[in-house]
Amino acid sequence: MTHTKGPWSINREKLQYTREGMYQSGLIIEGDGGEAAIASLIEWQSPLEAEANACLLVSAPDLLSGLKWAIKELCEAWDEPAEKAIPADILAAIAKAEGRGA
Repeated sequence: MTHTKGPWSINREKLQYTREGMYQSGLIIEGDGGEAAIASLIEWQSPLEAEANACLLVSAPDLLSGLKWAIKELCEAWDEPAEKAIPADILAAIAKAEGRGA
C-alpha cells in the first residue's frame, strides 16, 4: 500500500458543508501537487482545531520518511536490527502508517 505522493498541502479556501440545515466550513488536504484530494476536515469544534489537525495530516509523509531514515541510520550506527534497537511502539506506528497495523 502506498500513500498519495507529496507534497501534501492545506487548501484553505473554505468549503461549505450542509448538515441538518446548517453550514459548516472546512479545509481540504491535497496531495500530488494539488492534483489529488486526500481528506476534508470540517470545523466542528473550532477553526483552530481544524487547522491544527490539517497541519498534522500534511506533515505525515515527511514525518514517516524522516522516522524511517533515522531508524536506518541508528541501526547502521549501532549494527543492530530495528527489532532490537528501536522501541516496539515506534515500529508499530510505522507499520500502522504503511497499512500493516491496526
